[in-house]
Amino acid sequence: MKKKLPEGYIKKKALQFLHQEYYRRCPINGIIYKELEAYTTEGKRADGLIIFRQKGRNPFVASLEAKSSNTLRSLVEQIDLAKIVDDGLKMAVCSFAFIWLLAWMAGVRQVLDPFLALLMGACWIWMVKAYISTIQPLGLKRHAKIGALQQLRQYPADERWLAIGIDSLSKEDQFHRLLQHCRKAGIGLLVVPEAGSPKVHAHPRFSTRSDVTDYSHYYKNAPLALKRIRKTKKQRGYGKPTQAQYRYRLQVHSMVAAGVLFCFLFLIPPWQQSVQIAKQEDTAPPASTSTSYLSASPNLRAPHSNSPFPEETNTITCHYLSFPGRRLLLVDQFYEQENEAKDRVALLQAVGFNKANYFWLPCYDNSQQEALYCVHPYDPRANESRIAHQRSRYAYLTNLHEINIGVPTVIWIEKP
Repeated sequence: MKKKLPEGYIKKKALQFLHQEYYRRCPINGIIYKELEAYTTEGKRADGLIIFRQKGRNPFVASLEAKSSNTLRSLVEQIDLAKIVDDGLKMAVCSFAFIWLLAWMAGVRQVLDPFLALLMGACWIWMVKAYISTIQPLGLKRHAKIGALQQLRQYPADERWLAIGIDSLSKEDQFHRLLQHCRKAGIGLLVVPEAGSPKVHAHPRFSTRSDVTDYSHYYKNAPLALKRIRKTKKQRGYGKPTQAQYRYRLQVHSMVAAGVLFCFLFLIPPWQQSVQIAKQEDTAPPASTSTSYLSASPNLRAPHSNSPFPEETNTITCHYLSFPGRRLLLVDQFYEQENEAKDRVALLQAVGFNKANYFWLPCYDNSQQEALYCVHPYDPRANESRIAHQRSRYAYLTNLHEINIGVPTVIWIEKP
């Protein structure tokens, strides 16, 4: 019969591997404090403890828990009843809070009655029990736990390790689930063979709280450990980060690089373009305020005035407008054919006038006395300053894309 690996052998081999190979180059002075059967200040016993110095931070602490085939129950998945109860309580509280809120908004004040409140409490307890009895047989992964990992969380450290023997888990699916739980919890997994060096199947996750928390103070022999690791000065070739710290720094740098790349690709170019447009708009020549139709329409002109806007008394009143009230409208061109107006709107939208449109203006006073289609690049505005900004932007974009602009004008329009 094949001899099983004892737990004492597993934890000695695992601690020796971490001390002599995995963390060998990490201490700044080359000194690593290791201890078997390390006790915390709360009386919890860790199978192994490693402490060493690193540059510019608190002492680094790694804890170890070893399990053999004799403790198989703590390595396989079990249903965590506490998680199921917690989910049931949350669901019941949210459900009854929602029902109570709906009743209160509907004006039902009977929810404050003591008898009804007791009845709702009984229903709440029944709902929790029904949830537990329904979910527990399903064995969902959300409610699964591994006892060894729960035990390892009692030992505060920057990195936590679980060491098992190669014969601890004989079934492949059990080992695969244990490996998944270790990766999810950020706990390293070591497999110790009968002979040779242990193999790392999962690397631990670095604790970011270690920058403000000194985990060494949670252990009874911390003063002795700190005294030993502070004896000598820094040595060449030492002081390297652990593999978990390397991965953590890589993630941080990758996130920073992604943020900078996002700014360069999506934020800076539009900002530069808007600045360039604003500068060129300031230097753009003012657009003309007269058209061939405007010159032939005495109702739209403002004689003896240098203002670029028509007088409000010269307002076009038309029942066919889609916008109510009196507005100022920047007109691109007038067309007698609807197809020509549609083509002009499509051209304006293609060069950046997203709100370009046209409408039928049969009551426009012109020399030909014909119905016209009015093409406008922007929505009508009641504020003259907004129209002035539209004029300068219109002149800049049309000159930039070199399209046939005609001679734009501004008119007052009103829908009675």
